[in-house]
Amino acid sequence: MSASNFVHLAFEKILQATPKALLVLFEDGTQHWIPASQVADSDDYDYGDGPGDISVTEWFAKKERLGQ
Repeated sequence: MSASNFVHLAFEKILQATPKALLVLFEDGTQHWIPASQVADSDDYDYGDGPGDISVTEWFAKKERLGQ
């Protein structure tokens, strides 16, 4: 496990943003809803943002097989 407990994932675009979750389009073409509670500084992301990196809790990334 990393020291910060977050993994940094490259994404293409934020497709939707709600107060509780972000729909993220990743570089491999997959889309995933990510709960805001599992994103570092989730308020920094909004609809249309990208490309960039998003920091997601390590346990959630593993559970959803993100970044593999």
